[in-house]
Amino acid sequence: MERVLSQDEVNALLKGLDGDDGPQQEAVADDAESGVVTYNLGSNDAVNWGHLPSLQMICEKWARAMQEELGAMLLEEAVVALDDFVYRPFQEFVDTLQMPSSFTICRLYPLQGSGIFIMESELVTNLMDLLFGGRNQTHVKIEGRDFTAVERHFIHQVAEQALTEMRQCWQTVHPITFEFQRTEINPQFAMVIGSADMAVCCRFSVELNHNETRMYMVFPYSSLEPIKEKLSSVFKGEELVADTRWVRRLRSRVMETPLPAKVELGRAKVPLGQVAHWEVGDVVVLPNKVSRPLEMTISGVPKFWGYPGEHDGYIAFQVYGEIQTQDDSIQDEDSNG
Repeated sequence: MERVLSQDEVNALLKGLDGDDGPQQEAVADDAESGVVTYNLGSNDAVNWGHLPSLQMICEKWARAMQEELGAMLLEEAVVALDDFVYRPFQEFVDTLQMPSSFTICRLYPLQGSGIFIMESELVTNLMDLLFGGRNQTHVKIEGRDFTAVERHFIHQVAEQALTEMRQCWQTVHPITFEFQRTEINPQFAMVIGSADMAVCCRFSVELNHNETRMYMVFPYSSLEPIKEKLSSVFKGEELVADTRWVRRLRSRVMETPLPAKVELGRAKVPLGQVAHWEVGDVVVLPNKVSRPLEMTISGVPKFWGYPGEHDGYIAFQVYGEIQTQDDSIQDEDSNG
C-alpha cells in the first residue's frame, strides 16, 4: 500500500504552488546580505561556456595542420575542417559516435585529466584504402568487427602526429603537452571522465576523394576550467608586452630585501670547568685550518665559500665561489635536459 501524505505535507505542497517559499526566501535573502552566492550543481548556468574564440582558433589551426599531414601521407588531396565544438555529458556524446571507433587517450600535462582523440572506423578504413593504393570507392561494412593489427598500427601513427600538431597549436594560448597513453576500441575502457561529467567535444570533418568522415578531440570540462579565461579571450596574434616599469620596481624591491648572512669560523668542544676559568686574552683553538675556505649561509642555506679577512678596519669575508646545492644541480639538469 502506498503511503498517504499527512496534512502537514499537503499544506507544504500547497504553499509551494502558491509561490510562498517561506523560510527558503529568508535564507536566500540572508545569503545575499552576507555576500554568499548560491551554487546549483545541477544548473546549466554553472557550466555555460558561451563562445570560446581562442579554442576555436586552436581547432581551426589544428585542422589546417592535419590537412597538410594527411595530404603528404596519402599523396591525395584532403580537406579537414572544424565543424563545431559542443558541450555535453561524455556518455551522451559517446552514444552519437559510429562504432567501432578508435579512442586515443592522452595526458594533458600540466593540466589535470586526459583528453581523447577519436577517429571513426569509416575514416580509418578510407585512410587505409588510400594508403595502400585504393581509390576510396568501395564501401566496406565495418560495424561488428574490431580493427586489424595493421589498422591499429596505422591509428597509432596518425594519433601520434595528431597529438604533436595539437601541442604546437596550443603553444600560443597555453602550453600543453599531449602525452600519448594508449588506444582503445571499446568506449568502456576510454572513460577518462565520468559518464555524466561534462566534456568539450570538438568535431572535425575529413573529406577524402569526395567521401566525408569525422574525427574528434575531446577535453574534460574539469581540465579546461582553470584556463577558461584564456580560451574565452580574443586571441590577438601577438605576445603581450611586459610593463618594464613594474619589472624594474619589483627588481629594486627584491634587491633591497635584507637577508641574514652568517659565516662560521669553526667549532670546538671545551669542558665547562675550563670555560668557567676563562679570562680576557685566552685563546680558543679551532680545528679549522687557516688555508681552508669557510662557508657562508644565507637564511640558513649554504651559498658561498671564501676566506675571512679585514677591510677598512672591519671584519670581512671575501667570496671566492658559489656553493652548488642539490636543488641547484637538479634545476640545472632539468634546464639542460
